[in-house]
Amino acid sequence: MSMFAKENLNAVHALNVFNQNSNAMQNNMVKISTGSKINDSKDDAANYAISERMRIRIRALEQSTQNIQNDSSLVKTADTAVNSTIEILRTLKEKAINAANDSNTDADRAIIQKEFNRFIDQIDDNAHVQFNGKYLIDGSKNNAIIDTKTVLLNQDLAIETFDKTKLTDLKNRAGKSLGIQETDTFQLSWVQNGQNYSASGEVLGLTLSLMMNCIRKDEYADIDGELINTFYRGQLGNNGGVWLSSKVSGGYTTFFENHILVAETPADGEEFPILDKYIGMLGKTADEIEELKAEDSSNPGHGETIEIFDIYNEDTGACLFYVANLTDSVLPSMDSAEGYVTWDIENSKWIFTAGSNTDKAGTLLYFITADPLILDKFEDEVYTFNNQEGIGFASKIGGVDNQISGLTINIVDKDGNDRKTANAALNQFKQFQRAENATGDCSLNFQTGSEANQSIKLGLTDMRTYALGLTGRQDKKLNIETKETANAAINVIENALTKALDQQTALGAVESRLEHNLTNLMTSIENVRASESVIRDADMAKEMTSYTKNKVLLHASQVMLAHANQNGAAVLALLR
Repeated sequence: MSMFAKENLNAVHALNVFNQNSNAMQNNMVKISTGSKINDSKDDAANYAISERMRIRIRALEQSTQNIQNDSSLVKTADTAVNSTIEILRTLKEKAINAANDSNTDADRAIIQKEFNRFIDQIDDNAHVQFNGKYLIDGSKNNAIIDTKTVLLNQDLAIETFDKTKLTDLKNRAGKSLGIQETDTFQLSWVQNGQNYSASGEVLGLTLSLMMNCIRKDEYADIDGELINTFYRGQLGNNGGVWLSSKVSGGYTTFFENHILVAETPADGEEFPILDKYIGMLGKTADEIEELKAEDSSNPGHGETIEIFDIYNEDTGACLFYVANLTDSVLPSMDSAEGYVTWDIENSKWIFTAGSNTDKAGTLLYFITADPLILDKFEDEVYTFNNQEGIGFASKIGGVDNQISGLTINIVDKDGNDRKTANAALNQFKQFQRAENATGDCSLNFQTGSEANQSIKLGLTDMRTYALGLTGRQDKKLNIETKETANAAINVIENALTKALDQQTALGAVESRLEHNLTNLMTSIENVRASESVIRDADMAKEMTSYTKNKVLLHASQVMLAHANQNGAAVLALLR
């Protein structure tokens, strides 16, 4: 074995091994003490970057879970308030049913009304519930919507029922006659802006639309004073209209009294053939009618772009008809009308009376056009629940100010007895669509995910008593102080319950979605943590084994370094 005095190579090699074992043991100690096999980028640069990205995602997911928990608390706050409103509405219905009973005196009903008013006030208190300073169900958190019309839908009448069906011809869904006779009388009750309205009259030859549009009747006489006609006019609450469609809307034409084709102007005093002339057009869409007009040059209205304006004359109750180009901007007057029609109740037909404007004499044309479809608050077409025909009553103007809160119809025979079969079918005009005011997008946006636009939107409708139809302007409350108003109030409260239950359903659905999102987030956090653990966490048994090995090697290299340092003493022995 060679011996060198200048360089102790064995000692240098032993020192290098000693340092390596010392560093390895130190690394083992760091991993064991932190529990991580990657503590900085030098340990494993690629996996360090991957695990850091996973840690960022975990923190984002954890914040999302906190968001959902807060959102859930907000929704539960609103849900509790709506549930309280529903309980109050149930109580209000009990009070209205009690007040409708003639075992009560007017004094009793006045006492019930006072309690009734207190419950109504509580509904407004519920509507102003807050969460973190935000009002929730006062209408201030609604979606972006248009003015929406009240829609009351009846699907208990025969499928072939339409607005020109005579009351005496009405049948139920099974095709059985309702048994209404011309000698019967009808009684209407409705509520608008918290105000009770009513109308009544003889059935005679009235159609469904004439009854539903009845506010008052005008009786007028001939030149000798003999009564010759009774004309029912106006519209329910001045804002209603009767319509029919096999899908409530869905592109089907809706029909009002003036949506009729008339081939020729009748002679003065002759029948104006509104009802029977073009019955085959019923059920046709606007596009289908346009195709018919284009294909058949003999079809009235072929190639024409005209419109008939109808105006009620306040003095006579007559309906004016005027042929005009669509470009005309001036509405007609009596002088410019081609004629007017009046309803002959006895003979169930319209009678035409010639007007004074002879230069417009000739053919009177008016083709059926689609009225503005019944749209929901998001401007989507409204369909019935089962896509089957239904007769409906819709407010003519959208918005809460014009809503019809409830409609009650009662048919009474000549002896004063209720026609129960008829009333059971006619009183199924139930809330199908609520009236709402147009608003911008004020809905709540719940950020439920770790990425942009991973959110749930919630629009909260107006649950105040005015929006529910229980109060009107100047805080006028629903009246139950008479048997008639109490009976009308029952349907109003039932419709208010439908509105409240719709809102509760929406809240419940969002609560359920939040719970599912929370479960998904927790699962995601668990799985990302597991992946990050595989990359970064230390195997403690493996690291302890490595630590023990390196510790033994460190001691061994230390001993060898000591032996290598003894080589210098051997060289000195040669120099003695």
